[in-house]
Amino acid sequence: YEPAEDFYLLADALAEQLAESTTVPSLCVEIGCGTGYVLCSAGTLLRQQNAALIGTDINPLAAEATLKTLAAHDVHGEVVVGDILCGMDKRLEEAIKR
Repeated sequence: YEPAEDFYLLADALAEQLAESTTVPSLCVEIGCGTGYVLCSAGTLLRQQNAALIGTDINPLAAEATLKTLAAHDVHGEVVVGDILCGMDKRLEEAIKR
């Protein structure tokens, strides 16, 4: 999956938000990091602030792609392979019953 227009829009929105903000994030988490384009963009924008970057994806190939994207741009971050909803079965089941 190549980066598409939505990736660029999100990265541009993040850049605008950071430019207008008076606070600097110390952590950036991307859920469903895919190719790593958005996480890498955030890392580039936050490089001077030394923010921690964490990406997560259920697909190991996507996690690998993210790591390659980060490395290609000399951006340091952690990528976790896993389902973020794992272990929440009961909570989700109860919410669906409502």
